[in-house]
Amino acid sequence: MDILIEKLNGERKKFSDFGLIPLDIQISSTGIRRYTSELQGRPGTISKGADHGARTVAVPFIMRAVDLLDFPFARDEIFDWLGDVDAFYLYEGRSNGEMYAFEVPGEQNGDPLDRNNSEIIYGKRYLVRRDGAFSFDQTNKWGKASLSFVTDGLPFGESVARTTQPFVITETGDPAVDNIWLTGQGGQFQDDLIYTFTGNGTVRVWNGGTETVDPHFMDIIVRYTGASNGLAFTNKTNGSRWKYSGTSKSGDVIRLDKLDSYKNNSSITGDTDLDVLTIARGWNEITISGADAAGKTEFDFKWYWR
Repeated sequence: MDILIEKLNGERKKFSDFGLIPLDIQISSTGIRRYTSELQGRPGTISKGADHGARTVAVPFIMRAVDLLDFPFARDEIFDWLGDVDAFYLYEGRSNGEMYAFEVPGEQNGDPLDRNNSEIIYGKRYLVRRDGAFSFDQTNKWGKASLSFVTDGLPFGESVARTTQPFVITETGDPAVDNIWLTGQGGQFQDDLIYTFTGNGTVRVWNGGTETVDPHFMDIIVRYTGASNGLAFTNKTNGSRWKYSGTSKSGDVIRLDKLDSYKNNSSITGDTDLDVLTIARGWNEITISGADAAGKTEFDFKWYWR
């Protein structure tokens, strides 16, 4: 296993790049945030519902320095990279082999960083911040520590890929690009997943996560290219709908980007019904109407897991 850290500026490094060996990736369930009120003379509380709360991620790991003199430099490099207060993406790296494979420190045959040859796949990530301080328990050139993180914003894991990216295995050498649909999506794939459609009619759109994709707080874009008159998208599965009262001509691009709507990058939100299209878990039957026969609709979103 390994951990990939991606900062919001796009800079990425793996734990193994620093000579770190993750011993585990302990991801909690989402918390529960309850809403209640109390009324004098009435026992107990009055339930107002609940939401998913934050989740925690703990990563115990071992650090190897070159020697005793190098230890504080290696330690400070970790403090520099992971000591920032800003949020970043933590990618859960898993392989189809052993969790980790290394010799006991101090033995002459074998390097503790010699892993098996199993390919590590990064298919799910969490937006997190470091939770509290950490320090190393040093033994000679070895250090042992545990990092704690808490989700920042949504507590859900999200797919690394978007539905507009091919569901294929690639070999670019970039761990954040290769095989990104394979971890965390076990048993979730369906045959012939299609997210681009032409003309009007009812289409089927698959959401492989556990959560409804809601543009109020999740990343979803719907693009329509072409002529239209009263373009509308109606999700028959959950009853959500988006409708535009205007028109477009060939070559125009209408974009639903979270809560905003645009035509050729100019806002048309005020010309819509101000409703939002959401994508339920599993299969969604979505009716496209008001489109030209040659108009193209593309559903571009991530999958989210509790």
